[in-house]
Amino acid sequence: MTTVIEMIGLGRSGKSTQIKLLETYLKNKGYSVGVIHDRKRAEDLIIPFTEIIGYKLAFASRALDQYFKYKDKVNYIIIERGWVDFKVWIKAEEILKHITEERANQLKTTFYEYDKEVDEVVCLVVDLAVAKERQELFLENQGDKFNDFVVGNYATALEGAYSQFEDCVKVDGSDSEEEIHSKIIEIVEKV
Repeated sequence: MTTVIEMIGLGRSGKSTQIKLLETYLKNKGYSVGVIHDRKRAEDLIIPFTEIIGYKLAFASRALDQYFKYKDKVNYIIIERGWVDFKVWIKAEEILKHITEERANQLKTTFYEYDKEVDEVVCLVVDLAVAKERQELFLENQGDKFNDFVVGNYATALEGAYSQFEDCVKVDGSDSEEEIHSKIIEIVEKV
């Protein structure tokens, strides 16, 4: 049986770092681990980021597709921004008034059948100002085509959507890397 952990949260909240640490921890314990990364999926999509709903549907669907690649073949699957996060993204679109509340509610049920496949959702919560500071450092070193996702109006809407989302365990992404990792290990070991 495969345990599925989905990591969600604002850009630059520390998800990628914590996923690497969790993967290493689990492998050191002798478990097999499949990781579904968000940036790789985003880069592989042909649908433009500006096609708001289509992009998000394809992005979440790709996570689901990769989930079936690993399902029942590894002990743990760690998903970075999967189909549970899709519901938060749709809430952000509703906040921005890109879609109506009625349409948002319809879209939030898109992956309903698969929600139960995720054993735990960990949301790294970080103040938007902290995320912006981290993004500036990242841009100095590498650049980022998803910059608006971290510092623009969409990021503000996401911050509001994550604050309202309750189907997860929230972890303060402002804590030290080691403190966050310890909290996540504690959460995962309870699953």
